[in-house]
Order: sequence, then structure tokens, then C-alpha cells
Amino acid sequence: MKGPSFCASSLLISLLLAILCISPAQSIRLGVKIGEDVLTDLCSKTDDPSFCLQSLKSDPQTATTDLRGLAGVSINLAKTTVTTAHTFIKSQLDQTTDPQLKKQYSQCLDSYDDAIGNVEYASEQLSSSDYGGVSSAASACMTDISDCQDATSALPQQNKESNLLCKVTLLIANRLLGKV
Repeated sequence: MKGPSFCASSLLISLLLAILCISPAQSIRLGVKIGEDVLTDLCSKTDDPSFCLQSLKSDPQTATTDLRGLAGVSINLAKTTVTTAHTFIKSQLDQTTDPQLKKQYSQCLDSYDDAIGNVEYASEQLSSSDYGGVSSAASACMTDISDCQDATSALPQQNKESNLLCKVTLLIANRLLGKV
């Protein structure tokens, strides 16, 4: 007959193994510095892995952060890119005299206003560790950019970069949730 300490030890080991098997993303979340393999894996799920890697590595924090910190990096990159695109669209709107183009730029400006709001919301949600909220906000940001793409084809680079960085935020949030 096995003693109570053996049963308790077996139960503890079984519980630890179950936790590790059920949620492998937890090991990444708990302050463990991410490696090149994680960056490569995340970026391989985007339309432009090279741009993704280059963007993430452009921030020095990427080299020393964990997955939660990388979410902050991607949100900051998305905010910069979306804000830059918004500024560009506004300048184009102010300069054009073509009524049809003015209408298209105006629709895009509204979409990018919403995208900026969603990126800011993602940042707020990350601060409160609400990774589901980050995921939802990043997805909404991608929808806003898609709305701009539907309005005009005059902004392919701005839309591509903004969409990709919002997608990276979505992928990281989903990994933090254990979905990837």
C-alpha cells in the first residue's frame, strides 16, 4: 500500500503536467524573454514576414522583452503607423480638388480615426491585462483599415503597413490568450 505522501506527490506531479500540457503559452507569458523563434513564428502568419520582423526588431525593447512586452511594442508600432497614415490622408484630402477623390479620402480619414481609437483601446486593454480586449481592438483596427481599402486604392502602402501591424498585435494577443 502506498502512503499518503506518495499519493500527494503523484497528484502534484500530475497537476503540474496537466497545467503545462493545457496551456503551453503560459510559459511565454510569465516574464520569459522571447526568442527569434517566437518572432519568426508570429511574423510567418502575416502577409509580409520580412516587414513584420524588421518592424518588431526596430524597437530595442523587442530584444529583451516577454510576450506581453512585445504586445506593447506592436501596439506602439501600430499606433505610429496608423497615425502617420491618418496624417498623410488628411494632407491628401486637403490638397485634392477632385470631388470623387475627396470623398474617398474623407471615408479613409474616418476609418483611420476609428483605427487610431482602436489602437488606443488596445493599449488600455493591455495595461489591464485584458488580452481578449486587445485581440478585439486589433481585429477592429484591421476592419477599419479594410474599410479604407474598400473606399480607395490610392493608399496601398499605408493600408498594407497599418493592417500588418494591427494583425501582429492580434496574433500576439491571441498567443497570450493561448489561442495560437
